[in-house]
Amino acid sequence: MSEDLSMYIDDSPIGTIEEDRLSRSNFVRRLADTLLAWQSDKSLVIGLYGPWGSGKSSVLKMLADVIRNEPRLEQNDRVLLIEFDPWFFNSAEQLLKSFLGVLERRSAELIDDKSRRDTLKATFSKYASKLSFEPKLSFMGLTLGTSIRTKDDPGESAESIRQELQQLLRDLRGRVLVLVDNLDRLEPEELMLVFKLIRLCSDFPRFTYVLAFDQQQVRNALIHKLGIDPSYLSKIIQTDITLPAVDQTTIDEFADKSIDDIAAEAGIAFESDISERFGEIYRKAISASLISDLRTAKRYLNGLAFSMPLVKDKVNFADFLTLEALRVSFLRHTNSFQATSHLSLRSTQSARMTGGESSALPSLWLCYPT
Repeated sequence: MSEDLSMYIDDSPIGTIEEDRLSRSNFVRRLADTLLAWQSDKSLVIGLYGPWGSGKSSVLKMLADVIRNEPRLEQNDRVLLIEFDPWFFNSAEQLLKSFLGVLERRSAELIDDKSRRDTLKATFSKYASKLSFEPKLSFMGLTLGTSIRTKDDPGESAESIRQELQQLLRDLRGRVLVLVDNLDRLEPEELMLVFKLIRLCSDFPRFTYVLAFDQQQVRNALIHKLGIDPSYLSKIIQTDITLPAVDQTTIDEFADKSIDDIAAEAGIAFESDISERFGEIYRKAISASLISDLRTAKRYLNGLAFSMPLVKDKVNFADFLTLEALRVSFLRHTNSFQATSHLSLRSTQSARMTGGESSALPSLWLCYPT
């Protein structure tokens, strides 16, 4: 049998608004409109909150897609995007240089005068050289230094250079929108480094930051791992937005269509009684109770994409789809279920099996990833 993985559902974020299958596009467009309507020269820092697996990365990708293709933006009112993921960097030095480097390059695109553009780049370089990001754990939490003097100009402080940057950035012909993702995947010390860095750049004129993270995860890291009052975040973030949860109806429709697509790809045609029976089981026992979030739905569907071709013409798919939902939702109980599944299945074999040996379904569990 040739291996066809085309129906596997990638957990990577989607890239465009057209790919949205979870009715998030309206929320993303409203958020984009709000960001584009912000005309103040002052900076703005927004927290975008949602639990792991809720689609924050996809929302940021769709937001970037909408703004890039916004026809209302004219040359004199541009919005330049920066998509920054601190999870890709393995040292404070890399993080510092990359973050300030991309801020420098993108903001310079909004200055026409070459002399002032060169001055901006030089000032960003000076600012980077003044920042020290070597964490020191203390009894009260994490301490971060921010002002290292340089040999060539020992009297110039990081604060004075930041004020110089603020003056230069007021001349930008447009705004810079910085989208920061995956903060909740960082180690606590790395998380504090990023927050410190954003705070040091958060008051740059004509800059807007959108920070996406699981608020509860971050609060737990601050409190339990670093001993820091979570109100520290209020010194950085000015506006809080909670990502709307994907409603259960949308999850159910996504799962239903995906199951049909997987079956069609595998050459499986569900008989009407199978569809009706599983539909009733799904509504009464699976929806909301077992498949209540997007990540679980994707895991369930990927299990089906792998296993359904293996049992084609060998099982009753109403039972099979139900058992897979149980396996995904109660994965820690899989081993005990494997040990007893043949007992319960054998008694209903004649009514439930549409072909093949009685051992066909129990043996399939052995090839499932656990």
